[in-house]
Amino acid sequence: CSDLAFSPNAYEMIAGETYTPKLVKTPEDSTDEITWTSYNPEIADVDEKGVITAKKTGVTFIQATSSSGRVAVIQITVKETLTAVTLKPDKATIEVGESMTLTPDFLPAAAFDKSMDWSIADSSIAQLDKQGESSVKVTGLKGGITLIKGVAKSGGFVVSCLLTVTEKSTSVEVDPTSKYLQKGKKFTIKATVTSATATDKSVKWKSTKKSVASVTSQGVVKGKKVGTAYIVATAKDGSGASARCKVRVVRKVTKITLNKYTAKLLVGKTLKLKAKVQPKNATIKSVAWSSSDNSIATVDSSGRVQGLAAGMVKIRAKAKDGSGKSAVCLITVSEPIPATGVDVTNNDLIVAKGRQIQSGITIAPANSTDKIKYYSDNKAVASINKRGKIYANQVGQATVYGETSNGQVGYADVLVVTLNRRSLPLRLYDTETLRVNEISTGVTWHSQNPLIASVDSTGKVIGRQRGVTRIYATVRGLKLSCKVTVSDIQ
Repeated sequence: CSDLAFSPNAYEMIAGETYTPKLVKTPEDSTDEITWTSYNPEIADVDEKGVITAKKTGVTFIQATSSSGRVAVIQITVKETLTAVTLKPDKATIEVGESMTLTPDFLPAAAFDKSMDWSIADSSIAQLDKQGESSVKVTGLKGGITLIKGVAKSGGFVVSCLLTVTEKSTSVEVDPTSKYLQKGKKFTIKATVTSATATDKSVKWKSTKKSVASVTSQGVVKGKKVGTAYIVATAKDGSGASARCKVRVVRKVTKITLNKYTAKLLVGKTLKLKAKVQPKNATIKSVAWSSSDNSIATVDSSGRVQGLAAGMVKIRAKAKDGSGKSAVCLITVSEPIPATGVDVTNNDLIVAKGRQIQSGITIAPANSTDKIKYYSDNKAVASINKRGKIYANQVGQATVYGETSNGQVGYADVLVVTLNRRSLPLRLYDTETLRVNEISTGVTWHSQNPLIASVDSTGKVIGRQRGVTRIYATVRGLKLSCKVTVSDIQ
């Protein structure tokens, strides 16, 4: 073969694993034999079929050599796998506001993946903050007992610690307990030590994430960057009593737009309003919907409005992030007016091929809230659009219909006609007979200039003198024309 290569050219294994690398020959149908060699069989060995077996931790290379002398090398890294995880202590006690770090032990100590996923049965009792890939910082939030569980991402080994958080008799309340805050903005949290027996009712403040929100000794909180932090007020009397305010620093909504700002709605019907917030990267994108009069129309949490009674109502979409931004759609709700019939101006229409006319088919009464749809029984001859306009496509007959949503129907017959000639060359004194396709009677003929070409009542045209004129045929008010060019006798 002309070339030899591994794909990929490096691979990680765990001791005891086997792996057959992909060896690409050029050309693919090469019949060269391959000889396999390991640079260090104690780390990873390879058999005559190219199957690699990981032996122990380390790095080595496997070489494939073709009988024509081509060489390819793949790097093999053998890592130790995790065999056990333990945690001490498996029981712990801390006070509210106190923190401790849980760090598990791993076997073997050199295992390549020591990452852990931590969870807590009751996050209101303690807060978890991951420290590195395997440890977790536990902070007591309120008195109680809960279970902290860690699961190794490699092997799924599970460890746990039964945590008891103690709380002394003094209690603290904060107002508010949650707040949306814009970056750079400030607000003040009010803390109250509620125990009547407490002699020191002062508190100390701290933020669980100072990079997100900071707090002064007076409880003034400032938003630093987008994220969530807890501002904790702890009694200074040594009781450890504390309370926290959840502060979410957000990128606030600056504008709300709706898919419509005015709408009409029938009683018993629904319509869907859609709201978009700006900027696109606003933290809280959801809105709260409300109706100014629920007796006229209601709106659900998805923006679907239902008409209940005739009247006008404002449907408002308001940002949930506390920015106060909102947008309003003014909806007019009315009682439905059913169709009583279909009016037809002329049910015997004639139209020239290639032209368009209004069908004259309309819903009755004109202010009906029902819909009307149009259709043709012969679209090839005459088609009709959703606004009732007829298109004459080819010579022939068709019937177009208008049907209301409650079943009222009206129709008009359509005759599409044309002259047998659109232009006519004649020599002096030559004759040619024009006719209207699909019409045999009731046609009136006249010439624009009888001195050049004359026409009789049967459509017979005679060239009179050299020149250009038009011959007109009028049938049922429709005028058709043919251009006639008269030339000298050759």
